[in-house]
Amino acid sequence: MAALILVATCLTVALPAHAQARPQAQAQERTRPVHGDRAIALLGDRLAEAAALNGWTPARLRAVLATDDTAWLDPDGRVFYVESAYDGPAAGAEPEVGEAPYPLADTFTLHSLPGSSRTILLDFDGTSVSGTGWNSSYGVSTSPQPAWTLDGDATSFSDAERTAIQSIWQRVAEDYAPFDVDVTTEDPGAAGITRSSVADTVYGTRALITPSTEAQGKICPSGCGGVAYIHVFDATF
Repeated sequence: MAALILVATCLTVALPAHAQARPQAQAQERTRPVHGDRAIALLGDRLAEAAALNGWTPARLRAVLATDDTAWLDPDGRVFYVESAYDGPAAGAEPEVGEAPYPLADTFTLHSLPGSSRTILLDFDGTSVSGTGWNSSYGVSTSPQPAWTLDGDATSFSDAERTAIQSIWQRVAEDYAPFDVDVTTEDPGAAGITRSSVADTVYGTRALITPSTEAQGKICPSGCGGVAYIHVFDATF
C-alpha cells in the first residue's frame, strides 16, 4: 500500500505569528502551493523576501524553482519538496522480506545513536495532527492519521511489516550515520521533538509514514511519496 511521508518539526510548517507577511503577487493564488516558472512569476519583486524567509539567496531560490520539479512554494512562501509516489505492493499483499536484523519485539524501540540530543522519529504507528501548518494551510483534519500498513490492517503489525520497518529504519539510520542525530522508531514525546526556544538543545523532527487518503488528497492530490520542508529541523515554534 502506498504511503505518504510528512516531514516537519512537530509537523508544524506554517509561519510563526510574528513572521513576515506572505510573499505572493496575486491574492487568488495564496491558498494553494505553486512551483516552477509559475511560482517565480507570482513572487515577482518579492522573490528576495521569499528567499530570505527560506535562508537562501534570491539567485538560489530562482534557480531551484526553475530547474527542480520537486521544489514547491507553499501559501506562506516556504519551500518544500514533494517526492514522486511509489506504488509498492498492492493493498492486502504481504511483501517478500528477508530475516529481521533485530528481534521483532524491538521494532518500535530502535535507536541509531542513543543519548543524542537530536532525534529523527520514524513514526509508523499513526498520530494526531493538530495546530500545525498541515491543518491551517492544507486543511488536514485533527483526527488521528492511520498507522502504516502493507496488508491493509492498520490495527496491528504483522511480522512482515515489522521486518520491513526495521529495514527502512536501517537505511535511514545509515544515511544519517555521519551526523549527531538519533534515528529512532521510539517516540521521545513532545519534549524530544519540539524546540521551544533557541536555548533548547533537545529537539528533533517527526517523519509520519501513513496511508492516509485524507492527507494525501489534501496535501498532494496528484499523488506523491512524501513532503518535506527545508530549514525546519532546528526551528522554534
